[in-house]
Amino acid sequence: MAYKPYKPNRGLNTKNKNHARIDDSPIKLFGFRSGLSYRMIPAMMYYLVVTAVFISSIVNELKHYSFTGADMVLFVSKYLFIGIALFSPAIFLSDFKYVEYLPLFKKKTVSSGLIGLLIVIIFSYFMWNVDLYCMSKEYKESVKAYQTEVQKDIEQMTLEQETKTDEEISMEEN
Repeated sequence: MAYKPYKPNRGLNTKNKNHARIDDSPIKLFGFRSGLSYRMIPAMMYYLVVTAVFISSIVNELKHYSFTGADMVLFVSKYLFIGIALFSPAIFLSDFKYVEYLPLFKKKTVSSGLIGLLIVIIFSYFMWNVDLYCMSKEYKESVKAYQTEVQKDIEQMTLEQETKTDEEISMEEN
């Protein structure tokens, strides 16, 4: 089973009258190549959610953590690998010319594509953790301080909800 771009037949002489292969399609991005809405809508939702999560995580990390100069280089490297992992379907499964030179992706089969994506994601995860391990002590302390602050906020909210629930129960008993 190949993931090549197909479009509805537009008068081309083909054996299969339902679809005709169009190599010069202007849309080459994975999920949008076929032009079919049941494939395009989940792909668009995936790309939008991944982009929103990616951008918000960068902004929140810059806002809440402290960095040294070397940490900024590792920060960029870390998000480069996170971006490669998150956007790997668009990078490796789309119909761009560079894909023909990548060993596991040039076959255009489902099994080789899944194996290739799995290898890319595992490698990206490994490099992401290497970057985190190499961060400075100042960065690691700011992460722990922020996590402690968030945990205190969660505990305080839980305590407030419990007291409100206890008050509501006591009011119902009266």
